[in-house]
Amino acid sequence: MIPRVTLYCEMYRPFNGWFYKGVGTGFITSYKNQKKILEKAGIFYTEDLNIPTNIFQANSHSPYTFYLLKKYKKQSKKIIIYAHSTAEDLEKQFRVFHFIVPLLRWYLSKLYNFADAVACPSEYTATLLNTKYGVSKEKTVFISNGVSLQKFKFDQNRRDEFRNAKNISADEIVVTNVAMALKRKGLDTFIYLGKMFSNVRFAWFGKIFNILLAPKIPPATPNVTFRGYVPDIMEAYLSADIFLFPSYEEQQGISVLEAGAMGLPILVRDIPVYYGWLVDGENCLKARNNDEFKEKLSNLLQESYLRKKLGSELHKLVVNEHSFESVGTKLNNLYEKLLKN
Repeated sequence: MIPRVTLYCEMYRPFNGWFYKGVGTGFITSYKNQKKILEKAGIFYTEDLNIPTNIFQANSHSPYTFYLLKKYKKQSKKIIIYAHSTAEDLEKQFRVFHFIVPLLRWYLSKLYNFADAVACPSEYTATLLNTKYGVSKEKTVFISNGVSLQKFKFDQNRRDEFRNAKNISADEIVVTNVAMALKRKGLDTFIYLGKMFSNVRFAWFGKIFNILLAPKIPPATPNVTFRGYVPDIMEAYLSADIFLFPSYEEQQGISVLEAGAMGLPILVRDIPVYYGWLVDGENCLKARNNDEFKEKLSNLLQESYLRKKLGSELHKLVVNEHSFESVGTKLNNLYEKLLKN
């Protein structure tokens, strides 16, 4: 049976995705990547719920999404849901979320267990669902969010253009992060390192939420700038020399893949999601606390050879394991397996 896929992302549908314009979340990046991956793999997909298909692939977690899962399962469609979120993600995101974490974990457990397969962006996510959400190992499948190697590639001319626009000299080292400006993403560590290295330019690219529930951004220093959302995210990567990603909780970290595709050396927090694929001293540097971040960043700033080595090794990993072609093959294998049963 030839796979025919309905792609669904509820929050992206209203007003032609207006809700997410100017936000740039990994959640939406993954959904957009899936469309490109299926196109490149030659697999039919549609976002029209009225077109007949045999696979329903959901990327949202609302009660209405759950309703659709039940509806299409009754029609004998195979159900796949992407595990973009867990209660652990939201626990430190906003101030009130710790009150609803148990309820959210219960709901997501019901949702994920209802699917025929759960696409997990990392082995960490799969293990989390197996141990805390009661999802069987048979249902969880590791499928990377992927990264466009055509889009995220080094371009010296564009790098010069972006850096000249911000008066960044050729020998100046820029430390960059790409993430929504939220507490979970490591704002405290980013600000701390900016203070410790006052002669180094730090730039954070990502949506800033000025709402009551979102933690306020700590006072910055003159060398630390929060650029907010930028239309061309390549500005963030091409103007950078070091990618600093101090997030406390991730399911994969799409910006890590994007930085790797660009050949940037990365410094990340030592958290379980990176176990098994990011190796400290080989294709990245890892730190557990602010003191270690300070030490590791100092090494990167001083040793150009280390920057080149780490960037090169991570680039190889991303090209070999996280390209659209690689992810497309895994998705096609999953479709064929489900349709045989």
